[in-house]
Amino acid sequence: MLTGFLLFSAVQVATPKFTDNRVPDVELISHVEKQVVMPEGAGGLPTYDRAYTEAKIDGKDYVLGQMIDHRLSEMFADHGTQPLPPPLRRVLMKDIQPAFDGGCAILMLTYEVGSMVPPKVRCNPAGPH
Repeated sequence: MLTGFLLFSAVQVATPKFTDNRVPDVELISHVEKQVVMPEGAGGLPTYDRAYTEAKIDGKDYVLGQMIDHRLSEMFADHGTQPLPPPLRRVLMKDIQPAFDGGCAILMLTYEVGSMVPPKVRCNPAGPH
């Protein structure tokens, strides 16, 4: 029981702190997109509707992105679930739709601004089957 408590306590301490959320500038997004390597199973970058935001996480500046396969966006628009977004949006965190599954139809991007490491792009979990 004590081990579970220590693990739970460690998870609480490790929760990232988001601050200073802002709309990223065009040049930064262009820099990020030039470095993107799409994960296996994903389409090409232009086949996704992309939304990017910028924020400090634990004191470091990050670009966070969500990429939704344009065909999925069209399906949502056709069913009246949400309007068809433009191909590229620069937004605040509150303007990014939460997504808990989707596989490679919904990708998440993380990039530490100014780092020499390229952006990390991953497919969302596929969700329950």
